[in-house]
Amino acid sequence: MPAGISRSNNFDLLRLTFASMVVLYHCYDLSGEPALRWVPLVCSAKLAVEGFFAMSGCLIVASYENSASFLDYIEKRARRILPAYWAALVFTLIIGITFTELPKIVFLRSESTWKYALSNLVFLNFIHPDLPGLFTRNPVMSSVNGSLWTIKIEVMFYLFVPLLVFLCHKYGRWQTLVTVFIFSLIYKTICEQLHHDSLALQLPAQLGFFAIGALVYYYYPSFIKHEISVWIVALSSYAAYLFTDWMFFRVISISLLVMSVGLLLSVSKGRIKSGDFSYGTYVLHFPVIQVLVAFGIFHAYPLASVVFTALAVAILSFASWHLVEKRFLSISGTKKQLGRPAMIKA
Repeated sequence: MPAGISRSNNFDLLRLTFASMVVLYHCYDLSGEPALRWVPLVCSAKLAVEGFFAMSGCLIVASYENSASFLDYIEKRARRILPAYWAALVFTLIIGITFTELPKIVFLRSESTWKYALSNLVFLNFIHPDLPGLFTRNPVMSSVNGSLWTIKIEVMFYLFVPLLVFLCHKYGRWQTLVTVFIFSLIYKTICEQLHHDSLALQLPAQLGFFAIGALVYYYYPSFIKHEISVWIVALSSYAAYLFTDWMFFRVISISLLVMSVGLLLSVSKGRIKSGDFSYGTYVLHFPVIQVLVAFGIFHAYPLASVVFTALAVAILSFASWHLVEKRFLSISGTKKQLGRPAMIKA
């Protein structure tokens, strides 16, 4: 087994940064306001999501390898993802019944409402992303919480990791993970060549980022030992991607840059002391923006709306952490304090 990675890292800060990037990008993307055309120049939702996937490779494999059993692993994953996700689902239903153009009783009795609730409950947001009478006049889309598409992928990562770890132990870690990386890259390239853009965003297309994150976990001592070489490979790969537009270089560069900032830099070592607000920020921001767009507030005051969105989402994510997430995670935290070593947080 590889040596544990200390909790003293920059992953909490990175996750919050990426979640904030997604919020800012969606302010522009959902409103379509010309005054916010500068947003894609300073942040990329695509890059943020890819960064999340790279971190997941390291964190989820670490979680499984350091779990007492398969059930212990599943319990930890469920405590981390389900409570805040379900809270976000309730939040969107409250927004639906509050702002729907339909009479409240019609909304509650609508088959569409319950299809939305059931499909989102099992992470299949794409089956029914809309609520009846809600955001129907928004300029870009009527989806209530479009960010949730990545949660499905995260859950699939959770389910895939036990098989991945088994293959790593049976056939070798780097052999298995390099194979996964190559297969993912081939699949993603074929999807893009055939213009199946939606498939290129799903699994197994995103496994390349995940595989590199897992490689860093398994070969952490070498990663630390060859720190300068890692930075050189990461930066040169990104430069090669900008020159060639080859996905091979993008996956390597984004993944290594994220892992390097997370594990090699000492700028902000340790947890964000007041809590981990990244997950709440990610799953709660989309409907907030949609409400502001629906009422024309983004159109009238685009920059002020961005600031208001940031404040509203900060309050909601703070509440999500302290009222929901932290409560469900406290049991696993207690177990660790009773004798298990503190390993990297997933």
